[in-house]
Order: sequence, then C-alpha cells, then structure tokens
Amino acid sequence: MTLIVQLRVNRLLKVSKFNLGMPVLHVWKGKQTIVMKRTLGVGYAAVDNPLFFKDNTDMLLGDAKSSCDRLNQLLGEILG
Repeated sequence: MTLIVQLRVNRLLKVSKFNLGMPVLHVWKGKQTIVMKRTLGVGYAAVDNPLFFKDNTDMLLGDAKSSCDRLNQLLGEILG
C-alpha cells in the first residue's frame, strides 16, 4: 500500500511542460494507493490527475496533518 501526502504523483507530468524537473513517484503501479488531499480540485497547474480515477486508488479527503494523526492513533490502537 502507498500512502500519498501532498506529493507530485501526476504521471502526466512526466512528459509535460509543468514538470519543471521535479521527480514523479510511480505510485500508480502499486497494489493500493491512498491519496490524502484537502479537496478534489486540480491544483495550480489545472491538470486532472488520472491517479485519482484508478481502481486501486482511494481518496482520504481532509487536512493531511489531522488525517495522519488520526491514522496513527487508529494504528496504535489496532497494533497495540
């Protein structure tokens, strides 16, 4: 499973003028991806991210810090 928190993961950016030399993580190749994002908006580049529409991707909408804190708490309860 891959958990994404505010990273550049749009595979369209690998070949686009918007990349600006930033590395792109190939998370769409994983079994399961969870993207943490505040909204479903396209961001400043105004480019839809095809990762968001893949069958192996789930979205966890909300504030990333609050979401990470809650996940950490729940995992602590589960794992003891």
